[in-house]
Amino acid sequence: MISKTSEELAQPGKMENYAVGCLLIDPKCRDEVSELTVDHFYSDRNRTILMSIDRLRKNRIPIDTGTIAEDLANQGNLSQIGGVPYLIALMESAPQTAHYSHYAKRVIDRRWRADLSRKLLQAGESLNSGEDLDKVLCELNLSSEVQGKKRFEFLTSTELIKSNFKHEYLINGVLLKGQPCIIAGPKKCLKTNILIALAVSLATGQPFLGKFYVEKNGNVGVMSGESGPATIQETFLRISKSMGCPPDQIEGIHFCFELPAIENEPDLLHIRRTIEYKNLDVLIIDPAYLCLSLGDGASNLFSVGEKLKLLSRLGQETGCTIILVHHTRKSNGRNEFSEPQLEEIAFAGFQEWARQWILLNRREEYRPDNAGIHKLHFVAGGSAGHSQGWALDINEGSIDNEGGRVWETRLFASQQARAEKRASKEQDKHRAKKEQLESDINKVFIALEKLGKPSPASTIRDKAKLSTQRTNTALLELEESKSIESTFKKAGNGRSCEHYSLSTVMAGRNGTQRDNEISLSSEHHGGIGPPYKGDRPVAVHVSESACKQRDIHELVDSKEEKVITNRF
Repeated sequence: MISKTSEELAQPGKMENYAVGCLLIDPKCRDEVSELTVDHFYSDRNRTILMSIDRLRKNRIPIDTGTIAEDLANQGNLSQIGGVPYLIALMESAPQTAHYSHYAKRVIDRRWRADLSRKLLQAGESLNSGEDLDKVLCELNLSSEVQGKKRFEFLTSTELIKSNFKHEYLINGVLLKGQPCIIAGPKKCLKTNILIALAVSLATGQPFLGKFYVEKNGNVGVMSGESGPATIQETFLRISKSMGCPPDQIEGIHFCFELPAIENEPDLLHIRRTIEYKNLDVLIIDPAYLCLSLGDGASNLFSVGEKLKLLSRLGQETGCTIILVHHTRKSNGRNEFSEPQLEEIAFAGFQEWARQWILLNRREEYRPDNAGIHKLHFVAGGSAGHSQGWALDINEGSIDNEGGRVWETRLFASQQARAEKRASKEQDKHRAKKEQLESDINKVFIALEKLGKPSPASTIRDKAKLSTQRTNTALLELEESKSIESTFKKAGNGRSCEHYSLSTVMAGRNGTQRDNEISLSSEHHGGIGPPYKGDRPVAVHVSESACKQRDIHELVDSKEEKVITNRF
């Protein structure tokens, strides 16, 4: 079977004559449909005239019947097109120059349809001859461009201003329609869980993370090749239930557990078909590294960019927003829990490719013993200008909990999270200082016990193996609580200085009656001592270690009360 040419398949029409006639009357019409080229014309005479018009425009020569006739004569083409009478006939045939855009687009449409018909015939012949179906479909898809679409189309400043370009948010302040997006973060940042929450919000219209308004719900495709069907199913069920959406009534999400090879044309063609067939508004691919064969080229910006450009083209031609899930580089330990930056995305090309992003990082170390609690940074931004950082707390519970795991989120300002972190550090510092003081007091107390006689601070320091300052602080606290006594005595060097020893009460406790000590305490002292009976203490038997520990706690707590009182 012999395929017909485009000229044979094209039906004769007057649109070419109308379009050229309008240009002869008003050459300024040429700017209205800049994608019209000589290749769209079937008539050789009309092609020749259009080339003459474009040549005169390029040389800034006024265009009218006379200058066109002169140019055609200089090229030796005037007689071939039928001379000046044909030019006049074209001008007379044009109904209205105001309709030039319509005529020009009809010419483009007719040529595009004729070319597509020829390619379909060729595809049929290829299939009949036994060629691979995917290969034939890929060739057909790549060869058929969007109707009326011209590659490398330039706009004048006037066309740019008058064009109706605008940003359209899918999720307010987080996700724009039609721009490639990346979700990135290190391990244990719940990237997959958050993308499922994103998909549920987009499909149902429920606020994303309980905070971000969904402008318009639509269809979402999720391609996951890392977590596995069981994990995705469990996560989807608890997230959708937590958002008040019955899972079996959410129809806008479509899951796939196979990942495409982005460089593979048949795979991209299948994705394109799925996007069009299921009318997907958003397609999420998780993770990126399983879809790209980068090898040694992972650090090559040009190599990675060439592969990612295929996804950009897919999104542009289908109108689907493509989201890639990716990893960030391993931390150097210095900024491990800081707010994530775009530059931290792993491998070359990804941060340049993404026109919008959701970046995640932990605010504190992952604790396996408390695996259900996650404190994260959440940063959303894009080249359109939206940019904001939040603190995100997520509670997933435990499989051991009654009712199983959950999905509870709290999104709040980063400033508040930083304030909470500072307060927590102060508490930790205060707690550590208190624990150190308790330990120092205990060591000094034991040193005094072992010395068994009044001793200077330097001797106690050496025995307790503490610094001078910490020894003096512990002695001061013990003296204020009347746990020790001090007297001036001569030391070995002949100079008088303070000597410290256990007070009479404390020394009695550490005598021969240790097993029969009387501890005076109240019920609120954590069970260390016995409760009071009326106004008089009750004698009980306690161990020496418990007694000393109680005394130390009471001493430190008393000191804390004094500090608080002095502050206020």
